[in-house]
Amino acid sequence: MNNENVELIETANVIELIELLLRERVECIYISNDVLNYNLLKYFKLTRPVYFQNELPTDLQAFLLSSIDYPDIIKKFNTFLISHKVQISKLKKEYQIKN
Repeated sequence: MNNENVELIETANVIELIELLLRERVECIYISNDVLNYNLLKYFKLTRPVYFQNELPTDLQAFLLSSIDYPDIIKKFNTFLISHKVQISKLKKEYQIKN
């Protein structure tokens, strides 16, 4: 971001970020494809498409659960993931989550 022709605008609000793009206040946004698609479908009625640049490098985000003090919570969570595999798959499909 050391290019003087590039202005960095930051916000913690995903909806605001997408609105900036749709109103053409910014040329591009850095956002997870899953998050973008979910919010576009849920909150916006698009009149033109929004493209995700799959050719650009992306970060694979992982959310992990660990505990030294509470190993039983980890076991319960693993059991939950196995016993609710069908429901989790349905939710991933509904919200278009690939991983």
